[in-house]
Amino acid sequence: MHVIDERLTQWAAHASRPQLRAGPTVQDLGGLDAILAAADHLAQGPFLHHLIQVTAHHLDAFGTEACKPLYDAVLGGLRTNKNHAAFTSATDVLGGRPALARELGTPLTRVLLARLQQAQDADDDLAAALIGVEAADCLVQLTLAGVTKAARLLGAMDEATEDPGCTSRGHGHPLAPPPRRP
Repeated sequence: MHVIDERLTQWAAHASRPQLRAGPTVQDLGGLDAILAAADHLAQGPFLHHLIQVTAHHLDAFGTEACKPLYDAVLGGLRTNKNHAAFTSATDVLGGRPALARELGTPLTRVLLARLQQAQDADDDLAAALIGVEAADCLVQLTLAGVTKAARLLGAMDEATEDPGCTSRGHGHPLAPPPRRP
């Protein structure tokens, strides 16, 4: 068991219900150095959502500059984590932390758009397809919260629903009207 897993277990055993909902802080998990040492483990495993919670708490307490190394770990996890459940939990937490999402800015939007694009190219990879759905849902939530511009979301959704065999918005495009019958 990784040392950060043990710290998470200890924290969860002693946390109140509100603390469990809010997630751990940097101090709960042994300090910033301990979290940065375990950042890849948190980002690639089932605890990506805890990394996001820790980052959100750290942002609230210490501001943007103190969080930059954590931002890189969060974006890296969102970019490469292949566990659908971990990605879903992470995007759920992120959707509830618009201040953090604003801080992550355009790189966050690009990561989520890339995951949506990967889903389009997933073929039989169910996890990649489901992660793409979660990325799209997160983009919708961030758009509703005013974090992401609606035009970016609409463009991505249009691209995601486009018929790959069709080269224009004419016949065959999912948003085009059905062909007329003679």
